[in-house]
Amino acid sequence: MNTSIVVSKSVFDIRPFSKKTSKCKLTKKVVTLDLDQWCKLMCANNFNTIIENLHTRSKRVNIADNFFYSVNVNQSTIVLYSNDNYITLSHIDFHRLKKLQHCIDLYIVENRKKLESYKKRLIQLMR
Repeated sequence: MNTSIVVSKSVFDIRPFSKKTSKCKLTKKVVTLDLDQWCKLMCANNFNTIIENLHTRSKRVNIADNFFYSVNVNQSTIVLYSNDNYITLSHIDFHRLKKLQHCIDLYIVENRKKLESYKKRLIQLMR
């Protein structure tokens, strides 16, 4: 289960009250999960456990091979770790991700139907 990490760098202008402009370099890590990792992360049991842990600080909890999460209670953030790379989500972001699950399920069902259709077509062509 390999996870690809995309690191993007952005530069933002920060204008404080004194109206002087200073530049801030921000490095943002984006963890790309494969389908298996996504399903393990977003399955009802894991999702509920992570949300329940928002009230208690949790150390790294194993979800799958080389894939963990931890919770920071003070900031209500969830940190996903994958091979020591990480991304921090707020619990609001986490709930937004959960809303994607239905779309992903529909996408998987649609692709399975297409695959079955292709298999039937291939069998007909081979006869």
